[in-house]
Amino acid sequence: RTTAEPSRRTGPQAPAPTAMRSLRAAPGWLTTIALAAVAVVNLAGLWGIAVARQGAIEGARRAFELEVAAKATALEGRLSSIRSDLGFLGGSPTIARLDEASADPAEESLLRQAAESALLLFLRGHSEVVRIVVRSSDGRPLVHVGRRLGVPVLWVSAVPTGREGAAIDPRRPRLTARLPYGGGAPLAGGVTVETEVEPAALLELSGASELRRCELRDAAAVVLGRFPPGRRGASASDERLQSAQAPVPADGWSAAMPLVLACSQSAAAAVSLAEPVWARYRTTWTLNLVVMALALLLGGFAVSQARRRAGLE
Repeated sequence: RTTAEPSRRTGPQAPAPTAMRSLRAAPGWLTTIALAAVAVVNLAGLWGIAVARQGAIEGARRAFELEVAAKATALEGRLSSIRSDLGFLGGSPTIARLDEASADPAEESLLRQAAESALLLFLRGHSEVVRIVVRSSDGRPLVHVGRRLGVPVLWVSAVPTGREGAAIDPRRPRLTARLPYGGGAPLAGGVTVETEVEPAALLELSGASELRRCELRDAAAVVLGRFPPGRRGASASDERLQSAQAPVPADGWSAAMPLVLACSQSAAAAVSLAEPVWARYRTTWTLNLVVMALALLLGGFAVSQARRRAGLE
């Protein structure tokens, strides 16, 4: 009886070493799970950073489109303002009486000088206008003013045609307007006022910059002007561009309507304002990678130590 009792007590305790080894091996699995959790959390953070950056790029694209639409609205207002101001000027007595015959040469000369001064002053206040011609009811040019090197001047000719001025390429499309327009009421005195604007100057006034190229086209896609002026430069093959366009419904002008304002800029310039945010994101990205590398290093060391201890035991 005394020899049987120890065997009954020790019999159920035989599997104890295996259970202890499984418990001691558990820290390795726990370390692996912790490492996997750290990796998942950091990868989720990196994915969130990438999604936020893509969202910022899309926001910059939409902001660029809205800005182009706002510039198109400003262009429409500017063209309408030129016609309105010119119609007011054409209805003034100074312009309306140009075609009236006067028995007093001195009075006629003073009237003409006043009209010329008013038109030159109009050019000084509207830098995009390059030419104004006032014609009589039978089409004779009465007064013609324009620009030479940007300075308002009076064009004088022995046989005036209303086309005098600085030499330009005859193939270049022009943006002109004529008052009265269509079936509108005639101006006072029966005179007709013709004007021409420089589309590149219009684009410059609308806020185009060297980093953003803009073109003004008519309904037939004919380029009327661009800013910066000159031919369109070939962009680098690896340069990504953002493009946007908006209609400019300005009636009363010679070009086929509606006009279209088309602008483009590099994608890098579009997100340049968010560069401080990208710097913070890059810093966070780097810290996440450092934390992941450190966690993997420490976790690997802990797993190797746990396996070594289990092997020794």
